[in-house]
Amino acid sequence: MPVLAETPAPESGPVMVSIEYRVGIRVDLQRGLGHTSGLKLKGADAMPTIPIGAKGTFTLVVAPEHLANRFKDATLPPVLATPIMIMMMENAALNALKPYLEAGQSAVGSHVDVSHLAATKLGRSVTAVAEVTARDGRRIEFAVEASDDRRKIGTGTHQRMLIDVAAFSARLDESDR
Repeated sequence: MPVLAETPAPESGPVMVSIEYRVGIRVDLQRGLGHTSGLKLKGADAMPTIPIGAKGTFTLVVAPEHLANRFKDATLPPVLATPIMIMMMENAALNALKPYLEAGQSAVGSHVDVSHLAATKLGRSVTAVAEVTARDGRRIEFAVEASDDRRKIGTGTHQRMLIDVAAFSARLDESDR
């Protein structure tokens, strides 16, 4: 169980909170004024403040490798596959975060809830848009949508988790042991 200690701050300064774990690990948290997340880690474990309303996009032209008949049923007409549309929405969400990430930070997808509303033919341009709607610690929520050059083809929500790439990779390597 961590030991929580709050250090009094000057009237205009931030409140510093230290959590000391019994195993000798100490994590300092800073209660940021005006930050959506409320608390943010300092130093190497710092995660950026992502503003609500941040937007990202991702565009592609539907090519043969994006078609549903390549993934599922070869008898389907040449239309955009749902997994490709979802990948586009995830890339748009990551693009919304990139301006706020420091070197060594990224975000991985953790949840997708999407409806594919309309088919898009081979050769059409599709753009996915993601907008940050909420943040809870490392978890970022997005409203996502995709449109082709004629209409909206998909809509939904998506969540990503902010990560330190080196720490994430280390945990991944440990899971192989």
